[in-house]
Parts: sequence; C-alpha cells; structure tokens
Amino acid sequence: MALRSEEHQELSEDQAVKNVQKAYGCTEDIARGLVKKYTWFANSDHEQAVDAFAKAYNCSPSQAKDLVLKNPNFARRNYSDNIAAKKFLQKAFGYNEREAAEQVRQYPQFALRHHDRAIQRVLKAYGCTRADAIAVIRKHPRFESYDHEKKLRQLKRLGRLIGLDEDAVKTAMLEHPALVGLSIKRHIAAMDATTYLVKGDDDRAILLQRYLRGDYINSPFVRGREGLRITKAAKLGLYEHSVPPLMAALRRHLRLDKEKAQFAEMQKIPAK
Repeated sequence: MALRSEEHQELSEDQAVKNVQKAYGCTEDIARGLVKKYTWFANSDHEQAVDAFAKAYNCSPSQAKDLVLKNPNFARRNYSDNIAAKKFLQKAFGYNEREAAEQVRQYPQFALRHHDRAIQRVLKAYGCTRADAIAVIRKHPRFESYDHEKKLRQLKRLGRLIGLDEDAVKTAMLEHPALVGLSIKRHIAAMDATTYLVKGDDDRAILLQRYLRGDYINSPFVRGREGLRITKAAKLGLYEHSVPPLMAALRRHLRLDKEKAQFAEMQKIPAK
C-alpha cells in the first residue's frame, strides 16, 4: 500500500510538472522545482492564472507567462483578485489604471504587498509625511520592501564619515530611493574608490556625498569583475585597464570642478 501510495504521489508530481511545462513553456527542472517548493502550485489552474494576469495588467500572454512563472503567487489569483490589487494600488499611490498596470509588469511583487503597512514603516523610519512616503514608493516601488532600520544603520555610518547628519542621510535616501537597495559591500567599494582619486578627508567627503546623491548608479567595482574593489585590483595589476565606472564619473566631476575654479580665478584678474 505504501509503495502504491508513493508511486501515486510520484505520478501526480510528474503530471503536475508536465502541466506546468505545457502552460509556461519552461524546462522540466524549473517546473519540478516550482511544484516541489509550492505545494499548491501543482493544482493551480495555470491557463486561467496567465489569462487573468494578462487581462488585468494589460500585457501579452507570453509576458504574463514569464511574470507568473517568476512570481508563482499569481497562480493563486483570478481576474477579480488582480483587478482588486490594481485598484488598491491606484487608491494607495494615486496611480491611474495604466500606471498601476505598468508598475506591476515592471515589479510584480508590488501587487502582492500590504501597502498600508509599508507606508507606515516608511513613516516610522524616516519621520516624513505620508505624502512623501507615497511619493518615494511611487518613484521606486521596491522601496516598500526594504528593511529600513538596517539600511538606515548602514548609511548613517557612511554619513558620519563624510559629515552628513542623520537627517541629511534620510533626505538622501528619500530623494534617491534606489540607493537604499544597494549592499554595504557596494558602499565600502565606493569609499575605496575615492581613496584613489583624492587624499584629503574633506575632498573624499565631497566625492562620497556626490555618490550618495546620484553617482551611486555607477558601479564602484572593477569593470568585468563584479565584486572586485579597486584596491584589490591594483594589487593584481588590473587597475589601469579596469577603472570602475564610479571612479570615471567622479574623475569627471573633479576635472569639471578644477575647470570651474580656474575660470573663476580668471574672472578675478583685471583686464589690462
């Protein structure tokens, strides 16, 4: 009996895997991994789930298949569930219907979260207004999923090193929410990069402030070797050929600052 039971279970799993492969056009390994990880996934109506996602969020069936496959919780949702989630986004963040659908297509997890709680966490962490909290999440939906207390601790340490108080750090985080999603390893690499450009602490502080206020979009790691800091690259003899994009951006700032300073000095010289 036990053997038959196990055989039946294996057959049931195999059939579920075939159904997932047929519905999403994925490999057997991906299908089996999903079926094993999410027990309810095996019994989901995948065709209905894909159709419901495509209609609710205005995308093609192929897009819907890809997004549902990568975000299996949508397999549990019907059309009414998706429409309700979209309306909740519109109400919480002031999106119109097209904007709400677009945000979910770009970041599907946005439709699966409890937004009121997320807004409250942002209010508590940053002491901002509700309007500011909504604005920052609208700008960067992933912001609501971050561990804000942890991120604040990390960035406040960096802020202290460059002369920014807690309020200034919070302001930078709200103005540049993508910054909050970066790892502490990336911030350390950024600090490392500035040591190769300037020697004085004041000059380094200026460069790191620029990093916090926009240049963080440039990788501080050696080109073609993600995760390798410039100090280690220099030891390996890779420095001259693999300057991190962040260093290149900061060098441009330094050159422009120098040119501006020279121009200002020239303006002071009286004409003969």
